[in-house]
Amino acid sequence: MIQKDFSIPFNGDFQLLKKTLASGRIYEVYFSIFDKHGINVNSYGGSEKSPVSGPKAVQLLSSMAKLYKTGLNVLCNAPSLYFSDFRELFTVLHEIPGLTAITISDPIAIRAFVKEFPELDIQASFIMNLNTLEKIKQFAQLGGGTVIVPGAITRNLPLLEKIRELKKKYEKLRIKMIANLDCAQECIFLPSHYMVGMLSSFPQAEEKAYTNAACYRRFTPEDFIKVPFIRPEDLSFYRDNGLTDTFKIIYRSSPSAMLETVYKAYFEEKYEGNMFDIIPTHCDPYECARDPFLPDDKKGNVPEYFCDSRAFPPDFVKKTSTCDKNCDECGYCAAIAEKANAVTGGIKTGNR
Repeated sequence: MIQKDFSIPFNGDFQLLKKTLASGRIYEVYFSIFDKHGINVNSYGGSEKSPVSGPKAVQLLSSMAKLYKTGLNVLCNAPSLYFSDFRELFTVLHEIPGLTAITISDPIAIRAFVKEFPELDIQASFIMNLNTLEKIKQFAQLGGGTVIVPGAITRNLPLLEKIRELKKKYEKLRIKMIANLDCAQECIFLPSHYMVGMLSSFPQAEEKAYTNAACYRRFTPEDFIKVPFIRPEDLSFYRDNGLTDTFKIIYRSSPSAMLETVYKAYFEEKYEGNMFDIIPTHCDPYECARDPFLPDDKKGNVPEYFCDSRAFPPDFVKKTSTCDKNCDECGYCAAIAEKANAVTGGIKTGNR
């Protein structure tokens, strides 16, 4: 039976979207109709630009979603919505045909969105950082629906099992996990990284931009293995144990060829290539270094990125979701990095 449990980004390519929707694997499409020059509701990056521009594009997107019986999720996920004009924003959102969900990041906005759109799934963005059972419970009590959980929860089986029980009490509560997550384990810069991005139009001294530089630091191979991504082969572990309802694929700024590679790996639920083809690594030059579609004359002296996906043991997800994260006393991730011949940004296995 085909599982329809993927949330995918719309990057502006309608041909890719049609092909992907035809797979029958898509639960919802998430997208943005805003940019940093419009209503300030998701401009947490200085280069943020909406791939859905104008009412005709919105109508086409809605029509395709309806044809394939797929949900539509619009992003309003700036770290702060405090200064937004809710009346103006709500007017725009009501005009989107077929809308089924809205993703927000600011807890202040939960009550207003739930009241205005009682029939929609008001989702908590990864950026809201609902990283404890109590936080998720509070969101559900406020009328929220789906929670996009932080990566640390993805590799915390005891907590996931408690959340699974919590869902029995709150009918609207659903869990979504980011499959190809690339943020560091327990990253100290979440959510300040997004806040700095949202304020990027303001002049910044070098030390004030530190969160960007530090969050995109160079990973060692061991660091990369610790990133709480979900391998395509491990989707069934979360699905079959009722630990998640949906898997989210990122990013909506990716070129279509790159997204196709990621989709193929996750839809087939296996991948036997370089993990960096489907999972990014947060370090300064990764945007071009991991891009297998970059022309040769553009690659120059870009550092090598490699991690053999075939080296991961079958029990990887069970081990990493139940360990105590006492990394200094373990060595499990370091051993996998060694076996996978991992190289991250020119840093080879074993070098720190």
